[in-house]
Amino acid sequence: MKNRVFFYSSVKNKELFHIQRFYHIDIELIKNLGFSVYESNKIFDFFYFWKYDIAFIYFYKYGLFPAIISRLFFKKVYFTGGVDNLEKSSTSQKKYFIQK
Repeated sequence: MKNRVFFYSSVKNKELFHIQRFYHIDIELIKNLGFSVYESNKIFDFFYFWKYDIAFIYFYKYGLFPAIISRLFFKKVYFTGGVDNLEKSSTSQKKYFIQK
């Protein structure tokens, strides 16, 4: 049985997962690694713990609650996105500290 990944971002429309290139590339990479990918833009989807094994979440700011829910059900959680705030020369110290 393939591991099932909930791919989450707080987008208004799930079509953006296929339109915006950075989402599309990540989804394809995860599929190429042999995982089943289910796209989600709803926090409450994470309460259906039997439907996924891994939570792959874009942007920690909006993904905190899905991550907490996933961890409550002992799921693995991976965050990505927002790494542009890790460039010290182009971001404030506060944003850098929070992102780090």
